[in-house]
Amino acid sequence: MKKVSFVFLSLAVYSLLGCATQNNNASINTDDFGIHFIEKDAGFSMYAPKNWGTVDANQKYKMLMGAAENNFSPNINFGDEQFSGKISDYLEACLELFPQIFADFEVLERFDFQTNSGLQGECVTTQARLNDIHVRQRIYIIPNKKNTAIMDITCTVSPSMGTKYDDVFDNCVKTFEWTK
Repeated sequence: MKKVSFVFLSLAVYSLLGCATQNNNASINTDDFGIHFIEKDAGFSMYAPKNWGTVDANQKYKMLMGAAENNFSPNINFGDEQFSGKISDYLEACLELFPQIFADFEVLERFDFQTNSGLQGECVTTQARLNDIHVRQRIYIIPNKKNTAIMDITCTVSPSMGTKYDDVFDNCVKTFEWTK
């Protein structure tokens, strides 16, 4: 589980550090979203929040980033890895490591999540601090159709933004699809 947790924690930490710098589903109303973000090689797609762009931050996948507010850019990071178990077990193992990395770590909410295409996953909302950077993260764990890999979608905002982006993130992540 250490490798699994490393990917998860890496995304969480990178989301935090990166922010301080700068569909096939007919039921989707694309007027509510921005670009249709497609990672062809990785085999996934998702609509971004309106007026957000992609940033190449030297990670495995590009990240989505919104306009900075109070010197903090809300962002979405993606990480995938091989995993064939219960999503709740994966998430639990990762959450056990967070307090070792982050100060003031707190789970605010945890719930089951489903995409528009029927993929079943889990979501957790956390708040924490790394050095002087405080963040609120909404993290979605979604398995592929064969249950052999997972996608970790980490959405990060400043706590001062509060719940402003929760619905935006939920609606965008609902458009997530494995394309392979």
